[in-house]
Parts: sequence; C-alpha cells; structure tokens
Amino acid sequence: MRQLLFFLLGLSLGVGVEPTDLHASQGGGVRLISTDKTVQISVYPGMKKTHILHNQAVLQAANFRAELYVLVFNEKKSRFSKALTLKRYDTLVRRNMMARLGRTAFQKQTQPMQIHGLPAIQGELSGGIGRVQVGYLLTSVESHDSFHQVLVWTLSSSFKQYRPLLENITNSFRRIDVSHPTSRKVAKVPSAKKKKQAHNIARPTKKNPTGQKQGALMTMEDDPKTEKDSERKRLFSAKLKRLKSQLKSQKKELKQLRAKLKKERQTNAKLRKLLKRLQQRKSSNTLGK
Repeated sequence: MRQLLFFLLGLSLGVGVEPTDLHASQGGGVRLISTDKTVQISVYPGMKKTHILHNQAVLQAANFRAELYVLVFNEKKSRFSKALTLKRYDTLVRRNMMARLGRTAFQKQTQPMQIHGLPAIQGELSGGIGRVQVGYLLTSVESHDSFHQVLVWTLSSSFKQYRPLLENITNSFRRIDVSHPTSRKVAKVPSAKKKKQAHNIARPTKKNPTGQKQGALMTMEDDPKTEKDSERKRLFSAKLKRLKSQLKSQKKELKQLRAKLKKERQTNAKLRKLLKRLQQRKSSNTLGK
C-alpha cells in the first residue's frame, strides 16, 4: 500500500498575516485535476495547487495563510487481495495513521456515505507532536478500479470553524471518466448561505507555538505492500512478543538455578571443612594413645 498515509503534521501558525478571504469574489469553486488525470476536486480561490506536501499524492492544494490543506491519494485495486473491502481498507488507513500520531491520537466514529455516486467512509482524527495539534477529516472512497484517500486538515483550534469548508472540498471529489465527458464538469459549489458562513470564519492569529517557519511540513510514511503482508507482519509481531516473554521467563529460572547452585556449593564447602577438622582430631587422638 505504497501511498498509504500514516501521518501528516499540520503547519504552524503564521505571524502578522492578514485574514485570508477563502471565497474571493471571482467565480466559485476552482477545479483541480490530479497528476494522473483520474480524479478531480474543487477548492476555493484562496487555495492553490502545490507539490510540496507529499511526494506520493496525486493531487494536493493548500492555503498557507489560513492553514488549510488537502491531499488525494489513488491506489489500484489490482495491488491488493480481491477480498479487500472499502471498510477494511479504511480501517487499515486509520489504524496506521493513528499509530503514527502516537499518544495524542484520537478518532471519532466513522460514517458511510456517498460522494457523487461512489461509496465512501468518512471520519475525524486528531493528534500531533509537542504543542502542535492538528485536526483531520479523512475520507476513503471506492471506485470501480481503485481506492482513494481524501485528506483535509487544519489546526485543531480551527477545525470546528473550518469543518463546513473541509466537508465541501471533500464532497467535491469526483472520478474523471474519459468515456463520459460530462463527468469533467466542475463540482457544485456551496450555496450562498454556506459561502457567507465560511466567509465569516476568523483565521487563527495566535503566535507560532513551536518556532517552525510557515510552510515547514513534516511527513512520515510507511510501505506495506498488501493486506496479506500486513497481516503476516502482525502475526510475526505477536509471535515475537510470545518468544520474548518465554525468554524472559527462562532467564528468571536460570537466575534462580544459579543462586541455588551457589548456595549448594557454599554448603558443600562448609561440610568439607568440617570433615577435615574431624579427620585432624581423629589423627591427634590416635597419636596421643
């Protein structure tokens, strides 16, 4: 699962930046097409296409001032077992991401949904490193030949405010079917009411809590090839844990045996000394007679 996303740490807050208008007056959603020409999403004018967030994403965009980011990953079904379902795929993605987020990781219950006729599973995650906490909206989508990940995130302190915006971006996801030109139409943008609500969102203005420069993204990833390999790895880890436990128990028994042997040697040494004294006393008595 080469493109499986395990961990992304959001960017730290910028200092002294004016609030960004995520809904610029010119036009509605801006359509972005993936590098492999298979999927598209619509973002707002304040977000721009980039290539610095993750080297395996087929589509990525960001608004660095407002701390809003989006990544899209594609994975061909042919790389996995035919028995792999969307639910199982989503579970694997979230499990590995939670593992990378560490002790601060937290996730809410996922919910099934449809995105432009495609089955999907969506849920929130949060976590981070040190004082930088990030909120993620992760959505796994299944198409006829691929699994897709749509990940949007911002700072945890802004997640609740930006949640409608993140959902709108995710819901604009669409497969591009070459045989159906109509599928290339731009996804619908939110209603005027929703635009107004999102427009009134205040961008966070706290100072940088970690001293990181704006745009300093930290990423971590892993490379389990198939679900079968992942299962094999878990079984191996469980077996290794049992063996370590057995080894620890055997070491403890060996230590006890060594202590017992040492005590027996000391006892034998005392008996030999006592026997030697008795023999010496017996010899003295014989000579005296």
